[in-house]
Amino acid sequence: MNIYVYENTILSKFYPLSSTKACFEFRISSDTFLDRIKKTFSDCKINLFVRKELRDVVSHRHPDLEVNPKNIEDGLWLVGNAVWNKNIIPKNNNEIIFFDDKNCIGAYLKKQSGKQFLDNNFSPKKLKSIKSKRIDIMLCRYLWDIIDHIGKNINDDKKYFAEEGKLSENLKFFERNSKKLINSQNILIGKVEIQPNVVMDATAGPIVIDDNVTIKSNTHLEGPLYVGCGSTISPLTYVKNSVIGPLCKIGGELNSVVVEGYTNKVHYGFLGNSYIGEWVNLGAGTSNSNLKNNYGKVRVQMNDEVFDTNRIHLGCFIGDFVKTSIGTKINTGSVYGSGSMIFSKDFPSKNIPILTWYTDNGMSKVSIDKFILNCQRMKKRRGVDFDIVEEQFYRNLFVQIEK
Repeated sequence: MNIYVYENTILSKFYPLSSTKACFEFRISSDTFLDRIKKTFSDCKINLFVRKELRDVVSHRHPDLEVNPKNIEDGLWLVGNAVWNKNIIPKNNNEIIFFDDKNCIGAYLKKQSGKQFLDNNFSPKKLKSIKSKRIDIMLCRYLWDIIDHIGKNINDDKKYFAEEGKLSENLKFFERNSKKLINSQNILIGKVEIQPNVVMDATAGPIVIDDNVTIKSNTHLEGPLYVGCGSTISPLTYVKNSVIGPLCKIGGELNSVVVEGYTNKVHYGFLGNSYIGEWVNLGAGTSNSNLKNNYGKVRVQMNDEVFDTNRIHLGCFIGDFVKTSIGTKINTGSVYGSGSMIFSKDFPSKNIPILTWYTDNGMSKVSIDKFILNCQRMKKRRGVDFDIVEEQFYRNLFVQIEK
């Protein structure tokens, strides 16, 4: 079967990270939305539809998949920012459109109907003769929705890893060697290094520690929690209800945070109810507020649009390649655009645009050449190339925001 995974920007408000990623590339646990689809439909041919400006960089990140294909066949169309599984897909070959409440979130369509669906920007308005079905699905429209569902998605991870027989062989070894494991039947541990006086408490949810992780002494971890391959947890760290992506360096206190890959928050400081992109470096003492002094509900501004989140606890949203100086104080509901650099003694602005240099004296655009050079240096330290496709993407992004 052909699977067509698509972006619907009306149903996904993921700024600032959406400036550099397609909606299906966001991390929800050990998986991204797309990883979960690939795992669920492993025997299918998967195609991707993205915004024109993302086509080349998404193709580069997913060389095994076709992006924005011109030829459409019979197939299953899935909006990219939902957590799909086979149990919610009707088991027949009749054309059908899937709805979540009032939103079209996918369809099974024959070739001609699929072309109409694509031509109408993934709207079913011209497919009125096709039956519709409401399905119960986890649709994440905002980054804070992903944070809300951390526990559910990590629980799915635990079931998958347990079924695959992964990450379980080391539990008895750690228990014998004085590692404190609470509710150990809810903990999966891969081939990792765990130093003395580490506590893992899986009472409130599963803890999944992937391979090649290092957890240093006197650290306290509470489920639900996923720690990705190759990550390092600093001494005296406290983490709960969070997702740590691959090859991250994490220290201080984290509560209800998603951190994508290759991000550094090595030192002391608090992050709560936040979503942090890839290749971010947070200076020592960087902390965010996740609760207003008046206990009011948090509002978040994305570009020129303000959203009422209906949440009392909400932190910050930080795009890829952002850097903060030591002691940075991040206000409730802050949004820092990808590639921005923050150096401030006081609370920075809650809204810092893409590729912006922020100081107490105001904002200015970064030098794109210096930004590219810094990205090359940063990735080289991790043995990764910042190649010409990424470089051209950020140069194009810089030109777009200059207009």
